[in-house]
Amino acid sequence: FKEWCYKEWSWLPKHSKFFVDPACKSLSEELRVLGIVTTKADNNSKDKVTSNGTKIEVGIERTQSAFSKGRFFLYDHDGKYGHYHFIKELGMYVRNDSGYPVDKNNHALDECRYAINYFTKRYVL
Repeated sequence: FKEWCYKEWSWLPKHSKFFVDPACKSLSEELRVLGIVTTKADNNSKDKVTSNGTKIEVGIERTQSAFSKGRFFLYDHDGKYGHYHFIKELGMYVRNDSGYPVDKNNHALDECRYAINYFTKRYVL
């Protein structure tokens, strides 16, 4: 898998970290068996609870801020990758009647939030 990724996106620098959602323990184990060391993605579980009572709001607000300040953009080197799932999920993102994010159709958006959490905490804060 790692070799395929490097071949497919050989124009990218080699990655030293593979982030995996902490809830995906089986994926982390599969990657470990393949010799890929993973790091738990920052899913906001260690952040302070916000005024609405959810930690995920910290990451959502951070992501909204990155978009509005032009710190995040989509880049497609040669048009092969596309951003279909990400763009599709943006249009499907909803909150329930209580105002909480619905945990459905959000894998690409979670990846985005994890990336923004990492880079914000590492390089911005």
